[in-house]
Order: sequence, then structure tokens, then C-alpha cells
Amino acid sequence: MAVVCAMAFPVLTAGPAGAATSPAVTSIIANSGPIAGGQRVTVLGTDLSSPTAVHFGATTATILSSTATTVTVTSPAGSAGTVDVTVTTSAGTSPTVTADHYTYVAPPTAYAVVYSANRVSPITLSTNTPGTNIVVGSHPYGVALTPDGQTAYVTNSGGNSITPITVSTNTPGTPIAVVNPYGIAITPDGQTAYAADRNAATVTPITLSTRAVGSPIAVGTDPYGIAITPNGLTAYVANNLSNNVTPITLSTNTPGTPITVGSHPVGIAITPNGQTAYVTNSGGNSVTPITLSTNTAGTPIAVGTTPYAVAITPDGSSAYATNYASDTVTPITLSTNTPGTPIAVGANPYGIAITPDGKTAYINNRSDSTTTPITLATGTPGTPITVSTNPYGIWINLDQAPTASFTVTPAPPGSPTSFDGSASGAPYGSIANYAWSFGDASTANTSIPTTTHTYGLPGPFTATLTVTDTAGTSTTQVFTGQTVSRNGGPSASTGQTFTLAPAVTGVSPSSGPIGGGTSVIITGSGFTGASSVHFGPTAATGVIVDSDTQITASSPAGTGVVEVTVTTTGGTSATGSADQFMYVAAPTVTEISPTSGPASGGTSVTITGTNFIGVSTSTGVKFASSDTTSITIDSPTQITATSPAGTGVVDVTVTGTGGTSATSSAEQFTYVAAPTVTGVSPSSGPTSGGTVVTITGTDFIGVSTSTGVKFASSDATSITIDSPTQITATSPAETGVVDVTVTGTGGTSVTGPADEFTYDAAPTVTGVSPTIGPASGGTPVTITGTGFSDATDVQFASTDATSYTIDSDTQITATSPAGTVGVVEVTVINPLGTSPTSSADEFTYDAAPTVTGVAPTMDRQVAGLRSPSPGPASPTRPTSSSPRPIPPATPSTRTPRSPPPRLRAPSGWSRSP
Repeated sequence: MAVVCAMAFPVLTAGPAGAATSPAVTSIIANSGPIAGGQRVTVLGTDLSSPTAVHFGATTATILSSTATTVTVTSPAGSAGTVDVTVTTSAGTSPTVTADHYTYVAPPTAYAVVYSANRVSPITLSTNTPGTNIVVGSHPYGVALTPDGQTAYVTNSGGNSITPITVSTNTPGTPIAVVNPYGIAITPDGQTAYAADRNAATVTPITLSTRAVGSPIAVGTDPYGIAITPNGLTAYVANNLSNNVTPITLSTNTPGTPITVGSHPVGIAITPNGQTAYVTNSGGNSVTPITLSTNTAGTPIAVGTTPYAVAITPDGSSAYATNYASDTVTPITLSTNTPGTPIAVGANPYGIAITPDGKTAYINNRSDSTTTPITLATGTPGTPITVSTNPYGIWINLDQAPTASFTVTPAPPGSPTSFDGSASGAPYGSIANYAWSFGDASTANTSIPTTTHTYGLPGPFTATLTVTDTAGTSTTQVFTGQTVSRNGGPSASTGQTFTLAPAVTGVSPSSGPIGGGTSVIITGSGFTGASSVHFGPTAATGVIVDSDTQITASSPAGTGVVEVTVTTTGGTSATGSADQFMYVAAPTVTEISPTSGPASGGTSVTITGTNFIGVSTSTGVKFASSDTTSITIDSPTQITATSPAGTGVVDVTVTGTGGTSATSSAEQFTYVAAPTVTGVSPSSGPTSGGTVVTITGTDFIGVSTSTGVKFASSDATSITIDSPTQITATSPAETGVVDVTVTGTGGTSVTGPADEFTYDAAPTVTGVSPTIGPASGGTPVTITGTGFSDATDVQFASTDATSYTIDSDTQITATSPAGTVGVVEVTVINPLGTSPTSSADEFTYDAAPTVTGVAPTMDRQVAGLRSPSPGPASPTRPTSSSPRPIPPATPSTRTPRSPPPRLRAPSGWSRSP
């Protein structure tokens, strides 16, 4: 059945100049497609120019192109079913109508009826992956699909009901109360279902439109399978315990004479030509053919052990029986009723269904809880697909027809007219052939969607495109054990009427102010004898036909995006993206970021607003009256520009096609001077850092709280911006005297004495002089080292110096206190600690000498002189050449360092201890 879709072109009615009209959708080209999306769809209607969004239901599509009457999009992903396609422009959103419907088509799917799980497991055939289970009633067994492929009916053998399932959405409906249903079949007209009741040995008719359950029809004992002939006249029921098949005349629901078959029949299928039924004999390991014209059983065909279900290929050439106890499927050539080589599948195969193209069979393996696909051409089983527990019946949904759609780009006579069928598509598979009829007795067949044709004369023509898909779907009914039909053919056609007229291929410039007056050059073809040029509904002024391919015209006043059309005796040029002219209002600046920068310039500023069209990249942006140093037009609503040098607060203005933006507080930019540091307090701290320092100065604007303050080259460990003139920061670890600098919007502060911060360290002593003195103290000692500026104490051993003077950071003069004879350490203390001890800081306390006698004595008579009066003898006094005795030092108690060596006193001399 070919599908013909006539393309209607909307009639545009001119409204008041400048008035914006809400869009309207009049039809959809390629109005169905896969749920995965990705199909090219053309929306026809009115006032569709410059759409801001196109929605399929609630989902946004990707816009490819647009004109006033067409929008081409790529469909988004969606769920199976029909949605409205709406177009939104600045004037509003199109109302929903029947003409805007788009149908999402579910992919070919197999549905396994899972007995123990009370579910139906869908399997996507393109990938053989299971989907979300559908909940039905208790112990589902059989299933039948309506001829239109829209609804499946599942028998719940333990729930005394039949559950309808909407195939497009996999949604179960309200169950129909039917006692103990097992097998089920639906008439070719889709009006009545027949369900077998095993316990009652009856078949129950159900009117599907009303869900009315009819009077039971008596058949044999324990009925299972049921099938209906293609002409819809007779149903055949396999009675398991009666070992026969009961025919039922459906016009009167009257059972006929039972037909004896093999032992324990279960499944039954009828060939597509309606001539033969095949019945599985589960107790006889065979399949019995029945000639339906005489209701005569033929010779049983030997298959595997315990055959249950049987299915017939769509072309009627083969049947396949599932052998429950053999774990195999036996193919049967129906022309000779000859069984083939069994195909190994899973454990206890039960239900079977064959795809509409006859290429693949799907078998439910009851004990494996799997479904095995078999490639029928080779008899090769595929990887089992895991489903829920104990799958029984199975069905496969129907294929879909392709859709035909094409666009025409007319050219004047003598030039090629272009045809594009890219919008055509096949929901599954692809388009194999494009058959063109151009309307002037010329035709063409292409394997690609595009072609051209040159017309010799002007006038209206009707072209037709017929597409054929690769699936080769059939329009005839297919019977595979129950009545099934395709719901789509292998081809589809569409026609389109058009008139050869002028064509506009470009306008330059393509924008201008809303007040009009722009001189526009229009290029194209077929312009000779042009009678008018319109910008949207408004006629242009000053029209000059320069040649057959060029016109110069002055734009009238207008708003928005309009089509520029040329009218000649051959008609008016078709609209398209190449002829669009945009009326542009003056730019507006709504925001700038950042709003400040250094007076030297160089700040990259993002300018946000509207109508940034035609902005010059050299003079289009100004800070006050100064041009920026660089301009980048990011979009019609954003510009990036670099600030020039300046001072104070200035307005940032943008000049484009529509004029210059008005000034306001939203676009003001503040030039900020570089920070200055006028003081740091405290001005010193330990080298380990951690000192909280208050920094005062000016222009502390835009200072980073992570890297905005540095001590030398090290970032402060924490920064708090108290105000534009004060910052609190914590010093990092450093050494010596460093500059504290602040970096803000205006740059980095210049260094100077006011910003210096001194890193203090614990003092060190590198020398003392003299290194020895009396134990009574009082010796002025010069101490050299480092870190003496803030010394708080000087100690000899643990005794404070009598006094000390800080001569510099590297020298102290201290007076030794009284001490004990021996060697002591001289240490200096400041707030950061005490100098470490070493040999360089040692000072020796020495005892004062004592005289206990002199020897030998000397006669006073020297050189002939006599003593004035004799007296007692006295020890002899040493001569001046004798060495002066040096008393030994008191031993030091410090270890392990040894005291300095001492000279031994000469014999006869002594020293008080």
C-alpha cells in the first residue's frame, strides 16, 4: 500500500508593517521516525522566521535552517507514540493542531511471555538486548497481536484474565476477566479474540472494541493452541487430552467435527495461503499437517522429543517446531513436509516467533530463562538473551513503512532546478531507491536523495518522489500461527507543485537599521522584467534592475528578519535563508564585566547586551571617547574588548548596524589607580611567619584574597580586605627585610621604606672579647653575632650581665657579673629565643692571684752598700730575669670541653686557692 503525502504551501497574508504574528504549523514532512531521534524533519507553516525553539512534545529539537514558511530540524529522542511539534519565535508559540503530529515508532521488538515472573520481557531486535519488564497477570501463557500491530493480548492462565498491552508504549491496560485462558488468536479484522479455557474444555470469544466476553464454545478436552485462517472464517483448536483438533465456524461460533491428530497436540499454525495447518503432537514427537479444505489429517512428520510450539515463515516455505525435551528446534520444508537437521537451543524450548522479514526466529527456553535467536538462512543459533523466569509464549511487533519527502529549489528555465529528498526516511532500515517524476514527462532513479533537472519552459510543475526502503516490507497479510499483518509497505510517495520563478541567492548587506534606507544589492537569477522587490510585506524603494542576476534596492522601514523577494511575470522568488535581511535596532549594553581596571588600560572586558550586529572591530566600542585596543564580536549579544588608558568613571558604548547604544549606569567602567602601601604594623615578625599584619594604603580594590598580598615573592597565608585602605594579612615564612606589596585592579604597589617588614630570628653569638676575666666580675666584654637589635637579656652561664649596651644588631657590650672560676657560655636572649652555645661564646672566670711568700731573700747591701740596720734574714727575692709564676687555674666543671692549659708555678712559689 503506497502512502501518498501531498505537500501544501501556506498562503502568507501581509499584516501591518512591523507587526509580529505568532507562528502556526500547517503540516509536518517526514512525520514519523525512530524513538532514538536523529531524523530530518521539515515543519511547514506561517511566521516561522528566526525560531528560538522547536519542540517535539516537551523535548527540544536541533534547528538546522528556517524561513518564514519552513523550519528544518533534527528530531530529538522520544518515547513511542504521537507528539505535537511546536515552533516558538519571539512572537509566541504555535498552537497545537492535528497537522503538527509526529509519531515516534518503537524499534522492532520481541516480547517473551514469562510464566513464573508474571511479566512480559521486551527484547530490542537490533541489539538483542532485554528491556524493562511489563507487569501482567498471574502465570501468563499465550499472546496474540492485533493486525494493525497496536495492541497485544496476553492470557493470564493463573489470573483468570487477559491483559491488553499498548505496543507503542509497552503499557499494560485493565485486564479482561476470562476463566483459565491459555492459547489465544485474533481475527484478521482485529475485532474478536478467541481464548482457550483448558479446565472447561471451551473457547471464549471476546469483542475487543467493547471488551465483552461471549458465550463459551465447547471443544475437546484440555484445549491449548488456537489459530485462525487468513480469510477469518474458521478457527482451529488443539485439544491436548482429546488428541484432536476442533474447527470452529466463526460466523456462528459453532464447533465442527474434531480432526484426529497425534498424541497430546499443543501448538498449531496455519500457512499464509490458508491451505494447511500444522499441529505439534507433544506425546507423539511429531507434527501433523491438516489439509484445511477437507479437514483431513496427513502423515505425521517426525521431529524431536515433546514438540510444543510451531511457527511458519512469512513466505510459507518452512515451519519450525520447538522440541521441549530435546532442547532443539526442527525445521520442516513444507513443500515436501520433510524435517531438517535439528538446531540446538537452550533448555526446554517452548514458544517461537519469526520476524516479519522471515530472517530470524526467536525461541523461549523455559528452564534456562533465556530467548535464543536463530538465523534461519543458515540454521545458526545466536547468543541466548536472558529474560525472566520460565518464558512461554512470544510475539514480535510489526515493521513500519518509509516516509517520502523532498524540497525543490526552483531555477529559471534553462538552469538546473534542485531536488532534495534527504527528509525522506525509513524508521528501520534505509532508503534504497529514489524514483523521481519531474512533471514534464521526465523521470530519474537515484540511490542518493539529491538530483537536478533543467526545465525548458516556465510554468507550474508537479514533481513526485517515490522512495523504497531496504526492508522490503510487504503489504499483504502474514500468518505465523496467528493472524498478523504488516502495517506498512516497502515504498511511499509524495508530490509537490511549484512554479519556476526568479531566485534570490544573496543580499548584501544582509542587515540594516529599522528606519530603513540601506542600499541593498540583491543577487540571483531571472530578474529581467522584475516588477517589484519586497522586504517582507513592504515594497522596497529605489529599485534598479542592474541585470538578470542583480538588483539594487533601498530597504524600507521594518523590524526583525524578513525575506527579500523579487516578483516577475514568472512569479515571486521562493524564500530561503539566502534572501533574509535583518532589521537591527541600536545596540544596548546591559552589563560589563569586570567593571573596573587599571588606569593604564589593558583590561579584557566582556560586554553583554543586544543587537551587536555590524560592530566594527576597530572603532565599534569606545570607553568614553577612546577606541578600545582590541575588539572581538563573540555573538550578537556579547563582545570582548580591551580597555584603553583612562581615568575616572567612563561610559562604554557600542556602535553597530542599528546605531550607538545609549549610556546608563549598567555600562560604566571605573579606572582604578595602582595600590600604595603607606604602612605595615607590626613591621617585624619571626622567620617562620604567622604574624598578623595590618597594611594601610590606598586603592585596595580588586585585591585577590589568595594572591593579592606578597611578602617579598611569597603570598600571604591569609588575606582579609578590610576596606579600600586597609588589609589584614598573615605573614608567610621568609627571612631578612622584605617589601610588602599589594596587587589589585589597578596593578601592584611600588616598594619603599613604608612597606618594609623585618623577619627576626633567634640571636647567635659568634665571638666574645676578652674571653677571660676575674670571677668577681666587672669585665667589659664585647659580644659579636646576629639578632641583637631586640635583645632582652645577656647572660654569663645563667647569671644576667651586670649591664649591657646594644651597639648594633651584631654587637653588644656587656659587663660580666660575678661568677665561679671556670668556663661559662655567654648567651644573648631576644623574644625569639636564646642564642645556641658553642666554643665561640665561652668566657673564662679566673681567680685573683695571692702572695704567700718570697724566696730567696736578698741582702740589702747591693754594690757595696749596707743595710741601714741589720735585721732578721729574709727570703731571697727573685731577680727580674726570673719568670713570674702564673697560678694554676681552678679546674672547670664543664664537660666534655677541657679548660685552657695553665703554666706550672716555679718551685718555691705558691698561690692561694
